[in-house]
Amino acid sequence: MPLHLTHRPARHWPEIAKLIQVHEEGTNWEQVRMEVLRYCGGVLLKTGNPKVAQILMAFREPVFNSGRAGIVLACFNAVSPK
Repeated sequence: MPLHLTHRPARHWPEIAKLIQVHEEGTNWEQVRMEVLRYCGGVLLKTGNPKVAQILMAFREPVFNSGRAGIVLACFNAVSPK
């Protein structure tokens, strides 16, 4: 998932939505969020890319209560122009 967030503009939202939709109901969405943070944190340290910082900001809040909807919103915010 992180690769798509860092390399695709907002016009590719349907592609990102499909990636989320293929995950099963039992997916640990908080773990997905943490993986995105881990990956993007490393990319930001290496590149200083402001788009990656935007992604980190979008995923900064836990999704224990919001689950899949929280990830959907974080992905949308990550690829939406600011």
